[in-house]
Amino acid sequence: MNKLFMSKNKYQHGGNIHETKGILYDFSANLNPLGMPENVKAALKRRVKVWEHYPDPQCIRLINQLSLWEGVPGRWIACGNGSADLIFRLALADQPQRALVLAPTFTEYEKALCSVGCEIVHHELHRENQFQVTEKLLDEIDESMDMVVLCNPNNPTGQLIAPELIGKVVDRCCRFGIRLLLDECSLDFVKKNEEYSGKRYLSHCANLVILKTFSKIFAMPGIRLGYVMSSDNELLHLISEIGQAWSVSSPAQTAGMAAMAKENLEYVDQTQTIIEEERLYLEQGLQKLGIDVVPSQANFILFHTQWELKEPLKRRSILIRSGDAYVGLSKDYYRVAIRSHQENEILLAALADIMANGK
Repeated sequence: MNKLFMSKNKYQHGGNIHETKGILYDFSANLNPLGMPENVKAALKRRVKVWEHYPDPQCIRLINQLSLWEGVPGRWIACGNGSADLIFRLALADQPQRALVLAPTFTEYEKALCSVGCEIVHHELHRENQFQVTEKLLDEIDESMDMVVLCNPNNPTGQLIAPELIGKVVDRCCRFGIRLLLDECSLDFVKKNEEYSGKRYLSHCANLVILKTFSKIFAMPGIRLGYVMSSDNELLHLISEIGQAWSVSSPAQTAGMAAMAKENLEYVDQTQTIIEEERLYLEQGLQKLGIDVVPSQANFILFHTQWELKEPLKRRSILIRSGDAYVGLSKDYYRVAIRSHQENEILLAALADIMANGK
């Protein structure tokens, strides 16, 4: 068993309120502050009787609706039990021997790759340029790579990758026959996100796989529903077959179809506006406290401070994420999700209190 995989094989994500009693404000999970859409809740209640039967193993109705929602052919879509499930399925399907991964980035990529014995090469991002992904990345993509993994916007840095650079990475990966996993799970929070999406390259690059989830934008992580898009039908077949049968439950399929209702287009637009406004408010508030903030374009913010914050905030019923869970960051970094204005006010007041009282 890979030593790195063993050492990292513990729960490292946000949102684990179950092991921490008394948490009232969860800034550790970057979910939509508006909460799950009301029509999704209503659909789940209305369809309870269906749960007495096995779910559709092929997710036919869900995929048909996703095809319209994303504007890609249904045969280019495969669904899974959340995005993490699909990351592991892709690793199992492709069996890459050498992969390029950003550092820092979402930890699940590395865990999945290490589980199949893949060698990890880190492309290090630096604070000096706000952890931006630059064209230096292209120099590290060569014939020795089997897979490149990019997160856009990157988690936890909150930086978007320039559309022009995405195009260059796609071209390079296609030229060398490298699988490119492009994680766009948080891109729905960005206004004019189509400009940053890699979907335009799906038709002429079968090596490209785009990862999406319902967990973030529709605030339904407990439902567990994600999907991938690729024009490589053989790969999608493998991804579908390699996991457990009935991995997408009836409640997940019901919730997904309800989430894509036309009425929720306004919900998404409203979310993007709130995130944009509250991100500015939170960044400015943190800076006023003397905290070193990494400018974000996502629905979360990374910042650096010498203050120990995680435990003092827990005592104030607030949960945040520390940077030591990520390769390339130290425990002096923290990531907070953008929540409602009231919750953001509470977080800033708690931080001010910690800094004033030293505990």
